[in-house]
Amino acid sequence: MLDTASTTRSNENRWLVYQAERFPLKKYTPLVAAFAASGLALSYMVSEATRLPSPAMYVTAFAVTLMVFMQLRISDEIKDAAFDREHYPERPVPRGLVNLEELKKIGLGLAVLQAALVMHLEARLLLPLGAIWLYLYLMHNEFFVGSWLRQHPIVYMLSHMGILFFTDFFITACHWMVALTEPSYALLFFFGTSFNLGMIIEIGRKIKAPTEERSGAGTYSASWGPDNATIVWLLTMFSSLVFAVLTASKVGFGVGAAAIGSGIFLFCLATGLRFIKERSPDNSKAIENISGIWTLSLYLLMGIVPLGLKLMA
Repeated sequence: MLDTASTTRSNENRWLVYQAERFPLKKYTPLVAAFAASGLALSYMVSEATRLPSPAMYVTAFAVTLMVFMQLRISDEIKDAAFDREHYPERPVPRGLVNLEELKKIGLGLAVLQAALVMHLEARLLLPLGAIWLYLYLMHNEFFVGSWLRQHPIVYMLSHMGILFFTDFFITACHWMVALTEPSYALLFFFGTSFNLGMIIEIGRKIKAPTEERSGAGTYSASWGPDNATIVWLLTMFSSLVFAVLTASKVGFGVGAAAIGSGIFLFCLATGLRFIKERSPDNSKAIENISGIWTLSLYLLMGIVPLGLKLMA
């Protein structure tokens, strides 16, 4: 009995360690929660639907999306296993904390849970969920042109950000498809914002100080130079602000989003300029952290805050 209990605790502990290192829920949960809530709120406000997003809609949109991001992590673990063994031997899979077969089973189990949630809410949602799975399959196989993509890092990044369009579509469909209303063209601005936010997080986590760079690791600071990578990060951030303001303007909160978003952008700008001035690990970590804060802020400004103001009016 003691051996069994000890083994169970050991298994629990190693998965907690894996989660903390490779899929930190304390970081992903608030971002996905805001992502799902913003998409549902916008779908409601820009449509002619009289039905507010229900708890069931939200739970499905949030849980399925969180599991999609976990599946993306698992896909990367499998796809990059050889690369990680050479360049990142301290990561959980190369060092033997967890193995690929276990991760594959978890990925398939998550797919079963996703399908069950979708079927419980609205069977037709299997169509946008299936589109996510198909795009994930193509991403995992690098669209069958992996060698070419790796020689074109910008195209590689853009192609992988494409899954956000399908995720956006699924989240908003959890409202309009269930509420039996037509999706509004205004949601395209939300899709554009999400695309930019995905790039901000992707670029932000791969801007490293010179002392953190590893040969062949494929960071943007190594490929483009730290200054250029930071400038691209800032320009993408500004682009996301423009899209977010356009999105918020469709629900009567454009001026508010512009004012608040501009203030937050100045703080992000200072963070980027600080890294350019002093390329330290602390400043590169600040860029990664502020990318998440910026993403969370824009999701709040686009849908959640406007809906709250609408309900209080």
